Amino acid sequence: MNEVVAMVIRMFHLRYATAPISDNMKKAAERIVKSYVAEHSRDFSRILES
Repeated sequence: MNEVVAMVIRMFHLRYATAPISDNMKKAAERIVKSYVAEHSRDFSRILES
């Protein structure tokens, strides 16, 4: 799950949000993505890259 945290840090930006709002939204994004990965990770092997 460290990849999720790194991805959120690298890609999640709220340009005009204050620091507390931005931090709260980043934590929510991490929680949502981690939940998605945990629920659907068994299906990832079926994804084809093109």
